[in-house]
Amino acid sequence: MVHEKDAEILKALYKSTAFTVQAIYYDQMGTYIKQKAELIPVLQLQEREILQTGIMFMKQPNMAKTGFERLSELLFNWAAGLIIKYKTELN
Repeated sequence: MVHEKDAEILKALYKSTAFTVQAIYYDQMGTYIKQKAELIPVLQLQEREILQTGIMFMKQPNMAKTGFERLSELLFNWAAGLIIKYKTELN
């Protein structure tokens, strides 16, 4: 969870996560897809949800206020899974 309940921090985290999702896809597939709308259909379910949430923040900036806990947990769990995955791959 994001410890500070600040909707702007959560929004910024989702924005930066979009670049991470693009980089992960490029790392795994060898293809860089610049347009997020083109990237969504080829992503795994969890990455797709993360990216779609980030896009929704642009359209509905106040959505973090109503779903802060859920959105924070989604991001936290996704990041934790990535850390575990990459740690396992490196060992």
